[in-house]
Amino acid sequence: MLARDQTYPDVLIVSCAIAGAVHTPSMSPYPPVTPQEIADQTIAGATIAHLHARDPINGRPTASKKA
Repeated sequence: MLARDQTYPDVLIVSCAIAGAVHTPSMSPYPPVTPQEIADQTIAGATIAHLHARDPINGRPTASKKA
């Protein structure tokens, strides 16, 4: 069932969370790593793209501002 805000019954927000916070390349080769891969895999029409930054060298999640 889709949750809708009853204040705006005709509004539907679609969130696209594609990378995950804990997945690493050793767990699966599929999560996007680079900003371009993330952009390419974001669902067209999504209102929100929820993402976690990745280190482009090793693909692991990072909080570094340089990633």
